[in-house]
Amino acid sequence: MVDIINPQLTTFFIPIFLGRVAIFLRKRPWHDWHSAPRARRPVLVGHSLLYAAITLVLITGVLMMPASWRFLGFMPSPLSVAEPSTLHFVSRLHHFFTLSLAALALGHLFFVIRHHRKGDPILRRMLPSGRGASHSKGRAYFVTAKESADWRP
Repeated sequence: MVDIINPQLTTFFIPIFLGRVAIFLRKRPWHDWHSAPRARRPVLVGHSLLYAAITLVLITGVLMMPASWRFLGFMPSPLSVAEPSTLHFVSRLHHFFTLSLAALALGHLFFVIRHHRKGDPILRRMLPSGRGASHSKGRAYFVTAKESADWRP
């Protein structure tokens, strides 16, 4: 069952993920690396690692799809690894990247809860509308506590 559902979900998820990466890169987070407070740098590194892990899970997952797989029954899979030894290697990589993504997601959840318990309205900044983030400067990852405190819905 996973072999049927997972490729379909992956195919739908890739464009959504690419859009989210474009939003992340549009903010030019690395541009402000030297001007950002030292405490904000781990945030940038953590989010970048999350995006990298998701990218690698998606790439290795697509490579493992069978050549006979067809999206919605009519569009053939563009990529696949047919040789058994290469497929085994890609499968091991996929497993490693999936575990890495799970660890990063748990770390992300831990820090979100930690900030929330300390009174930092980080959950509001994570809203899709971006309320609370400093979008006027294009640096949502480097919002100061003062900027967060001044936020009004």
